[in-house]
Amino acid sequence: MHSNKMQLILKLIGIGWYVGLSIGLGARVGYWCDQRFETNPLFTLIGVLVGVLCAVVGMIRMLVAILKEN
Repeated sequence: MHSNKMQLILKLIGIGWYVGLSIGLGARVGYWCDQRFETNPLFTLIGVLVGVLCAVVGMIRMLVAILKEN
């Protein structure tokens, strides 16, 4: 039983990493595009928004999968 709790905790930590990396990567790519095309802060904001959208959709899909298991 203790092993099941640990697996759940690790899955939730993985979701947290996914969310953070999605938003961070979107922001970083947007910032890079802004530097390249001199469009501050247009692409940074777009990158953050795309990152947040990907993070929310992915997080919901992962949480639904976890809830179906339990």
